[in-house]
Amino acid sequence: MTLPWRLFATALATVGIGCGSRTGLPVPSGVAAGDASVDAAPPCPNSPSAPTRIATLNVALYYWPLTLVVVGRYAYVGMWDGSLGGEIARVSLDDGHLDVIATTYDTSPLIADSGHLYFSPATHLTPEVTVHSSLMSIDLGTLQSSDVPAPAAPPVQFYVNGYASTPRGLMWLEAAQAMSGSPGNPQVTFLDLWNGSQSQTLATMTQFGSDVVVGTEDAFILGGDSQGEGFQSQGLLRVPLSGAAVTQMKSFIDYESPMLIGTVGNDVIYTPDRNAIVRTSSSGDTMLAMNANLATCESGAPFCQHRRVWLDDTWLYWVEDASIQRVNLAMQAQETVVQDMTHPPTTVTSDACNVYWTGWNMTDPPMLYAMRR
Repeated sequence: MTLPWRLFATALATVGIGCGSRTGLPVPSGVAAGDASVDAAPPCPNSPSAPTRIATLNVALYYWPLTLVVVGRYAYVGMWDGSLGGEIARVSLDDGHLDVIATTYDTSPLIADSGHLYFSPATHLTPEVTVHSSLMSIDLGTLQSSDVPAPAAPPVQFYVNGYASTPRGLMWLEAAQAMSGSPGNPQVTFLDLWNGSQSQTLATMTQFGSDVVVGTEDAFILGGDSQGEGFQSQGLLRVPLSGAAVTQMKSFIDYESPMLIGTVGNDVIYTPDRNAIVRTSSSGDTMLAMNANLATCESGAPFCQHRRVWLDDTWLYWVEDASIQRVNLAMQAQETVVQDMTHPPTTVTSDACNVYWTGWNMTDPPMLYAMRR
């Protein structure tokens, strides 16, 4: 179907600050980054050296900007009303013009490849219980939307618990039970792939999978036991894309708050406890940060952490209180990108030239900002 467009005025025009990513593709959390073949960054003559407002997001005063991704000359922002509704806004990086291109958004992350935007619309079983049981694709050329087809098997209702855009295609977890405790077998999860023409199941796990990031050779899944609305005995699972057996890499005790962040090549980056950020490779662990204070998710909100972290080929970014922090992947040096008590950051992303973020104080309309990275 073709989605309705609604036009809104923006408060500020900015001249051509974006430049696209180094490879022509964004690098969302969960996508392999840091490949040595990545080209050098193009010149960035219009990149602002200080925080610069691109647009005022006049979708609605109390719409919370939850997730952000940049593809080419546009930023895409997922906006949520805090209850049962939301929209996806497309913002021009050239002049700040804003269009609403989807009205079925809820709270899931936006991820993208060079031609499509993906998200998981919500199904509200009751005002208190929300599940995600499908994936949507928006063609960035035509702005037409379509369902991402699931594999023919299994034939029963499954739930989307995490997804990632990869060079192979879109990958996602299908769990036989939603995080909110809907009926089903809590110990079966499928890793599925959509390559643009057909979908297939790559792996079947006997654990409940709550989130996934994908490297060059393996998928990495946060898995464990689902009991009602709880999630216990969590571990970090390695799922070879070759079809080899699933193995458990790490285990976490129940009171910890583990969270997957992304991959660099086939290294996985995660936090076991919200504070430490660890990069694990075949040769061992590297501590990237010690006191990150990451915002993690409650058990009833799958994959929401990807709204507040971003990984590119050089930096890992995250939103912390009223600031954006980043750590250099090579040097393990942490620094503050911006601190704004007036319009605290809510999301962050980057391209080859700039870092972008949204800011909102629950009183003024949300803002979209950029600064040379």
